[in-house]
Amino acid sequence: MSRLTRALLGAPICLFAFSASHAIAQTIAFQADFNLDTVGEEPNLDPPGEPSGDEIIISTSGGILTVMQSFGAMTDKPVVLDRRSSGSLSLQAILDPDLRSCNTYLVRWTSMLTEATNNVTIGVYSETSLMGAMYYREGGVLVYNGLQNPLETGYAPNVPQTFELSIDIPSKTTSLSIDGYADPNSQNLPFVLLNSTETFRRLYITLGGFDYEEFALDDIEIIVTGCNVPTNKTTWSSVKSRYE
Repeated sequence: MSRLTRALLGAPICLFAFSASHAIAQTIAFQADFNLDTVGEEPNLDPPGEPSGDEIIISTSGGILTVMQSFGAMTDKPVVLDRRSSGSLSLQAILDPDLRSCNTYLVRWTSMLTEATNNVTIGVYSETSLMGAMYYREGGVLVYNGLQNPLETGYAPNVPQTFELSIDIPSKTTSLSIDGYADPNSQNLPFVLLNSTETFRRLYITLGGFDYEEFALDDIEIIVTGCNVPTNKTTWSSVKSRYE
């Protein structure tokens, strides 16, 4: 058995697809689970860990936004958006500028409403344009990319759901899955603004309207693929040469 074989069998392996000048890899571009944040305060606006250029932006003129130890069925330090009056109440997850030129993005989060309201919008945006959006509506209805497109999967008050919204930049489409189910009414839909030539920048969660309501949010994650990484960082040739 060669030294290279022994080394590979005894170590974890990272898989990359190589071209002549670049390595294609999957990267966690944003992650916020609020576990390190202080209970009773607003979330940390600089999520811990890499990459260093991501951030959270909040607006609280219409209520308060607080990290809780638990909130109903969400027991792992969610953030709660608590509407108290008219005005803006929102949270944005902003991507590192170095990771805004990828081919695909998977945006994942867990959320829960306490009332069957119609005032919550969760959208993905480029620098200036809306790509796709999900809306909570009265009666437990979820809608994607417009009122004419209700989903088969609805929601129930006080029941958490995990959402995965995928963005395909080359085809200019988005798709939404709920608790692992790819709803047929939310697959491969064109960007809301078809003239958008920009790439993904932010996840935007906002509570509109005037009524008192509470919305819990946790485990925000953005995974990117098809991003270019210089091969001088890691290549198969450079790994192999160490053991020959």
